[in-house]
Amino acid sequence: MSEKLGPIAQEWVSIKSMYDANTNRNHTYGENFEIGGELDLMIEEFIEKLGKLTEHYGYRCIIDGIKMDLWKDRIWNLCENAGLLPPLPKSMQEEGDEREDWENSSPEESFDEEAFDEQIYNA
Repeated sequence: MSEKLGPIAQEWVSIKSMYDANTNRNHTYGENFEIGGELDLMIEEFIEKLGKLTEHYGYRCIIDGIKMDLWKDRIWNLCENAGLLPPLPKSMQEEGDEREDWENSSPEESFDEEAFDEQIYNA
């Protein structure tokens, strides 16, 4: 590992390397990496460190040259892709997922931008 990288970046490289070397590309919970296994524990420690850094420096801080939001996005996406995030319970899922509604809508149901512009500008 490069000594020019800060401690958080070095830890991220270790996590990402382990993921890249061992993934089976299955995003289903528990089907890619072992729950409670080495990668899961590494991710948990990394998230704890990000939490402590956020508490100390605030959510707008920059760690090892990278914004905190990007660190959080990176670890969340890796955790999700590794199959380490359980699905939400049915009680927490919204009845109508807006993205699904949009993806399943027909072209006739799509937004008519010209009609909207006319309504706004000619009213």
